[in-house]
Formats: sequence, structure tokens, C-alpha cells
Amino acid sequence: MILSMTGFGHAVTETDIGQLSVSIRSVNSRYLDIKIRGLNLEPLIEKDIRELISSKLIRGSVQLFYELIIGSPSNNSFSFNKERFEAIDETLKMISKKYSYDINPGDFIHTSDLLSDGRLENINKDDTLKITNDAIFQLNEMRESEGNKICKDISSRLNTLKKGVKSIEKVNISFAKNRKDKLQKRLEKLLGDYELDESRLMQEVAILAERADVTEEIVRLNSHYKQLSKLLDSGASVGKRLTFLIQEVFREINTIGSKNGSAEVINQVIEMKNELEKIREQAQNIL
Repeated sequence: MILSMTGFGHAVTETDIGQLSVSIRSVNSRYLDIKIRGLNLEPLIEKDIRELISSKLIRGSVQLFYELIIGSPSNNSFSFNKERFEAIDETLKMISKKYSYDINPGDFIHTSDLLSDGRLENINKDDTLKITNDAIFQLNEMRESEGNKICKDISSRLNTLKKGVKSIEKVNISFAKNRKDKLQKRLEKLLGDYELDESRLMQEVAILAERADVTEEIVRLNSHYKQLSKLLDSGASVGKRLTFLIQEVFREINTIGSKNGSAEVINQVIEMKNELEKIREQAQNIL
């Protein structure tokens, strides 16, 4: 099953201190990049969250936002975060001294930088991991649904590419004969009454045909197309391999266009490049 790297998930649970929720979004990326926002979670909890995501999502730019809705705080709920405030203050003074650039602390420091809510320390690790896992499940369902659409689109375009190769193959087979007939007519017109050396003509046509022959490129293209079809049916993480194969297909199509300059081949090459470019765009979002 092909999976997209784009998806969204959301999960909520009731805890002893309030309603804990998480939203998770994922978009395409070459690697797995995890960003956690919202709550200042304990380092060990955050470590477990990252390990959970790494085991289930593999690749993509992943953003999580945690939120805790709790009752009205008491006077003893908050404490002044002296260390954090002093660290920020020292940094702002350094910037002002070194770069002669003053930053208004009020525009930079937020309430969360000054006050720590002691109740957040009571967030349960199991609750956090459970809703994270539930949100990941939703995200993967969306990834799967989107992946199915991408797979169908690529398969359709791949069929168009296969038809294009067959058309080029027909032109390639008839190329030598057509080139001989055209060259013979042109020479007869130029030579007039002079006798045409048939053996020399065939020799020249053979040289031209050999230079323009694209049989090897057609064989390699058909091999690449088979590999592409297998990847789409494999159900594994195939995005990177798919991108590599697409580059190889581009190379073969370019070679065909440069070797055989007939109008039929050039038109077919342009069509195939357009389809392949659309496949490449789709492949960038495949896991």
C-alpha cells in the first residue's frame, strides 16, 4: 500500500487535571523531522513521543501541538521562572551591546517564559502516549487514503508512458526504410540523369539508421516501467526509489529525442516528458 506523507490526526482524553489533546500534521520531507509545540513536556515523555513517531511514520515533516484545558488556577499554581527570565534578559543585553540593536522585552517575553504552572508537571506519560498513538493512527488513515489516489494517478500515467514507448518502437522499426526512401528521392532529384549507386545508398542509410536506432533505450525504458509497476504494488516505503527510477526514465527519453529526430518521435517524447513530470511531482509526496 502506497502512503502519502501528507496527513492530519487529532485525539483527546480526559485526565485528572483536565482535558489533554494533540493535533498532528505531516507534510512531505526528505527525512523525518519532528517538531513538538504547545506544552513544555518532560524530557523523558518527549523522548518516548519521538520514538513512537519514528517507529510509525518513517519520513515526513511532522508537527505536534499539545493542549491542556484545565480549571481555574489557584494562587499556588504558578511560580516565577527566575532562571529562564534571567537567561532571556542576559541574551537581550548581549544583543544590544554587540549589535547596537535594542529589543523591547515586552515584544519578546511571553507569560510562559515568566510563570511555570506546577500542574503541568502532573501530566501522565501514559495518557500523553495514548492520545499521540491515536492521533498517529488517524494521520496514517489519511495518508493511506491520499496514497491510494496518488497510486491510481501514477498508474494511469504509467500506462500512457508504456503506450508512448510502443509508438516509438514502431517508428524505430520503420525508420531505416523511410529514411532510405526519402534519401533516394532526394538524390534522384539532385542527380537527375546520373545513375544512383544503390550499394552506396544502402551503406549511407545503414550508417544513419544505426546512429538513430533507439532499441537499447526502448529496452531499458520497458525495464524501468516494470520496476515502477512493482514498486507501486509493493506497499513499502518506495518514494526515494521511485524518484530515482523517474530520473532514469527521463534520461532514456532525452536520449531517444536526441538520437531520432523524426517528427513522430519528437512529439511522442514531448508527451512522455509531460506525463513523467506529473509523476515526479506526485512521487515527491510518497513515503
